[in-house]
Amino acid sequence: MLLSPTQVVPTLPPATYARFKATLPALSLMKTRPAKNQGPRQAGIALDTIVLHDTESTPTSTFERAVRYFADPQDGRPVSIHYLIGREYAEIVAMVPEHRKAIHCVNYNNRSIGIELYKKKIDTGDFSDWQYSAVAQLVCDIRLRYGLPQSCVRSHDELSGPKTDPRKFDWARFEVHVKSLLLRLKLIDPTLNF
Repeated sequence: MLLSPTQVVPTLPPATYARFKATLPALSLMKTRPAKNQGPRQAGIALDTIVLHDTESTPTSTFERAVRYFADPQDGRPVSIHYLIGREYAEIVAMVPEHRKAIHCVNYNNRSIGIELYKKKIDTGDFSDWQYSAVAQLVCDIRLRYGLPQSCVRSHDELSGPKTDPRKFDWARFEVHVKSLLLRLKLIDPTLNF
């Protein structure tokens, strides 16, 4: 099963969606920490983009410090994110409700959901297996709920130069994860046509 970048995943019957969501462990492990910097989305603008970022954290930073920063930045920057995913298993935090605007990508805040992947600025390696698995589960879930095509998933650097994140993100590896999740969905309900 290969999805074209513009092909939309069909609306799912509630029972099928519930069975599928139960197979996504990252979502059941998610914690919540409200972010200070959030607001209402502008009326009339459809949510059509998922933006992937990396935190570019300082060498002494930890995932917990990154969570605290996005919850209430003490440097005066009005930033926030919908979701933050750490490098270790079970590090996933919801920070801004999806129906509200997070401040993460200029010109896309009203129309997007932002996902940060924790990574230190000095880290030149890849993201962790957990991060690829968790971000694929989260993206797949969001796409199903909003009826979004795979092409809606964009990098921060693509939308808001001169940013460079997510640095060294392996898009092919991410796609393999997403396709395997959609195959799992097809096994739950063979009548779905992708």
